[in-house]
Amino acid sequence: MQHKTQQSLKVERYEQKDIYPTFSQNFVAKIQNRIYNKSMSKLSFKAFCIENYAEYKSIPSSTVFKMFQESKLLTHLSEDYEDLHGMGKEYLMDYFDRWFGKEDKK
Repeated sequence: MQHKTQQSLKVERYEQKDIYPTFSQNFVAKIQNRIYNKSMSKLSFKAFCIENYAEYKSIPSSTVFKMFQESKLLTHLSEDYEDLHGMGKEYLMDYFDRWFGKEDKK
């Protein structure tokens, strides 16, 4: 029978461990949900902005979507989502007017 030294036991225990972290399926699902919810939140926020600006200006939402897309406002809404999504509806309507260079309010 071969006697193992304390050092060789440590090496054996280390080699038996997977050196890469293992994540539970629950943890992975939570991370995936956060990513999904954030992208859905951005999408919902864009839809909210388009629909409300269309109502505010009394123009079709398809026209507003084209305006937002052509002026790069849709990209801006995604990039500055963290700052903008907490703003009130009135503030956002004014912000969009300024974005488009319009001073006339409904």
